[in-house]
Amino acid sequence: MKYSVAIAPWALDTAPVLYRGDIYKSADKIKSAGYDAVEIHIKDPEQIDGEALQEYCKKTGLEVAALATGMVNVIDKLCFIDDSKDIRDEAVERVIGFVKLASQLKAGIIIGSLRGNLPDKVNRTKYDNRFYDCMKRILDVAEKENVKIFLEAINRYENNYLNTAEETLEYIKPLNSDKLLVHLDTFHMNIEESDMAKAIKLCGDKLGHIHLADNNRKYVGAGSIDFSKVLEAVESIEYKGYLSLECLPLPDPDTAVVKTMIKLKNIYSA
Repeated sequence: MKYSVAIAPWALDTAPVLYRGDIYKSADKIKSAGYDAVEIHIKDPEQIDGEALQEYCKKTGLEVAALATGMVNVIDKLCFIDDSKDIRDEAVERVIGFVKLASQLKAGIIIGSLRGNLPDKVNRTKYDNRFYDCMKRILDVAEKENVKIFLEAINRYENNYLNTAEETLEYIKPLNSDKLLVHLDTFHMNIEESDMAKAIKLCGDKLGHIHLADNNRKYVGAGSIDFSKVLEAVESIEYKGYLSLECLPLPDPDTAVVKTMIKLKNIYSA
């Protein structure tokens, strides 16, 4: 199994990323704690020097699991279902920039809050069509660049659609792309799924990325989720992606990162 940690050059205080600031200093800490990769949260691909990061990865053996796009929505207020075509187009162009950076780094792209919230569920078809139009344009580039896109199932208190594994799995079918996969997060799953293991198995080979956080959004083992069942389910589908720690940096980033790795190793050695 491959493990990753979420980091950011800058993020809001409430964001579930472990380290903020210089990404190379963060990456050094993550590698020394026994992880395989970093997941980088940014609002613009121009924040990252792709060649420099690629060289760092070659030297250290650390990988980039994914680039997260949430800040494109949270900070810059772009989304795929906005009434303004200009905003939708800008969102697409921003993500295409992410795709090109991801291609260079051999990383995936996470799409979560960037899909937007439905302002009117009665007239949902209009918003679905906008989403699919944006995703088709992005996937045209992703398929050429061999980049996987991970669409995240997020709990109802943060997004008002695509809350469960089943809903997200069904939603991506019309796009019919092997580059578009489901992304699950144990924090969100604890709210929305009656059985996390069943949700993971339902996705099967369409599961592309997994976020780890306990039910209180703290590090693995700081709450009540039974991660042994999660890992058993992940192994049963022969999952090839990353298990990425995306949680609150509490009580501090170093403790959260180290205790998560200890917990995961203990589960595997049990």
